Amino acid sequence: MNHRKTLQLGLALLIASTGTAFAAPNAFVTKALTGAATQILQVQQGGSKFQQPDMQTYMGVMVKDNTIINEQLTDVAKKLDIDLPVAPTKATAAPAVAGKTPEASFALNQVKVTEELAALYEAEVNSNDAPELKAFALAQLKDVQRHGKMAQRLSKTYKK
Repeated sequence: MNHRKTLQLGLALLIASTGTAFAAPNAFVTKALTGAATQILQVQQGGSKFQQPDMQTYMGVMVKDNTIINEQLTDVAKKLDIDLPVAPTKATAAPAVAGKTPEASFALNQVKVTEELAALYEAEVNSNDAPELKAFALAQLKDVQRHGKMAQRLSKTYKK
C-alpha cells in the first residue's frame, strides 16, 4: 500500500472511531442551549436576593423547565451529530433599570430573555432545518411562551 492510501485509510479510521470529529455546529442548538443555560444561571443568582413567593415560583420553574429542555435538546443534537456549545459557567446579573427596584429590573430582563428564546424557537419551527429540530422546537414552544407570560406577570407585579 502506498503512503497516500495509508494516510487516507488512517483518516477514515479516525473519523469512524471518533464519530464526532467533524460534527457540524448548528445556530439554533447553540443559541437555545446557551440561552437557557444563561437564564438558569441568572435565575440562580437572583434566587438569594428575592424571597417573594411569586419570584421563588418563577425561578423554580425556570431552572426545572430549562434543565429538562436543555437535556432533551442535547439528546437531539447528539443524535444529529451536532456540536454542542460549552455551557456557560457564569452569567451577568440582570442589569439595573434606572428608577426600578431590583425585582422590577430582574423581571424586565426575564421578559427580554424569554422573548428572545420564544423568537428563536418560532424561527426554528418555520425553518428548513432538520425535521428533528423543528419537531423539538414545536414541542417546546408552548413552554417557552408560558415562561414569557410568567415573566410578563412578574414585570407587572414589580413595575416600580
